[in-house]
Amino acid sequence: MALRTMFFVSYAFALRLCYVTLTAVDRCLNGNRKGIFTIIIKLISFKSMSCSQSDSDYITSYSEDERIELERRRERIQEEQYEERVEQEREKAFSIIFKEKAHKLFILPGLHFLRFCSKKIKFYFKPSEVMKWISKNTCFYCSLIYSKKWMWMIKRESFPSNYKLRIYNTFNDGQYCLVSDEDILPKIQQIYRQLLVWASTYEKMKKEKYRRFKCGEEVELDEEDEELFLSKNERRELIEKRNRILRRMIPPDGPKRWRVG
Repeated sequence: MALRTMFFVSYAFALRLCYVTLTAVDRCLNGNRKGIFTIIIKLISFKSMSCSQSDSDYITSYSEDERIELERRRERIQEEQYEERVEQEREKAFSIIFKEKAHKLFILPGLHFLRFCSKKIKFYFKPSEVMKWISKNTCFYCSLIYSKKWMWMIKRESFPSNYKLRIYNTFNDGQYCLVSDEDILPKIQQIYRQLLVWASTYEKMKKEKYRRFKCGEEVELDEEDEELFLSKNERRELIEKRNRILRRMIPPDGPKRWRVG
C-alpha cells in the first residue's frame, strides 16, 4: 500500500512537470492551449486505465494463489483421511489374523507370540521345545515395528551372536529393502528357520563335547552341560572332584617364626 502511494505521488509530480513543460512549449510555439490540455487529459485517462488494469491483475493473482492454497489444503485433508482409513483396515486385518490363528506360523513348535498388531509384533523362540539337548532357559526374542516410511523393520532382538548377520540378511533379502504387510509373515517364518538351523548345530556341538568328556579328554563341562547330560549323582561327584583339586592348590602353612624382643 505504501509503495502504491509513493507511486501516485511520483506520478503527480511528473504530471505537474509535464504540464509546465508543455505550457512553456506552447507559449514558445504560440500554439493552441486547448490542444495541450487535450494531450494532458488523454495522458491522465490512459494512466487511470493502466492503474485499474494493474489493480485487476493484482486481485486476480491473489485470488489464484488463494485458490491454489485451498486446493492443496483439500488434498492434504483427503490424504490424511485416506491414510486413516487404511490404518483402520490394517488394524482390523491383523486382529483377525491373530485371533483366528489361521496361518501355520502360529502353530510352529517353539515359536510364541507376545504381541501381534498392525504397529508392533513381538515373539520369542524356545529351542528346547524342538531340540532335546538345549537348556530350557535359552530363549531368543525379537521385536518388529511398523512405520509408514520404512514399513516393517527389526527394532530389538536377542539372536545368537554368530547368526545375527545371517538373520538380518534373510529378513532384508541381503540388502536394505522394504518389508510390507504381505511379506511380514513369510519373513518371520524365515527367521524361525534360521533359528532352527542354529538350534540343530548347537545341539550337535553339545553332544560332541559330552562324547569327548566321556572318552576322558580334557574337556570342561559348563553348568548347562552338567544340567543336560549328568545325573544328580554324577554332578555331585564332579563337584567333589573339583573341590579336592582346589584344596590341593591352596599353599600349606609355612613354619612359624619366633619373634625376638
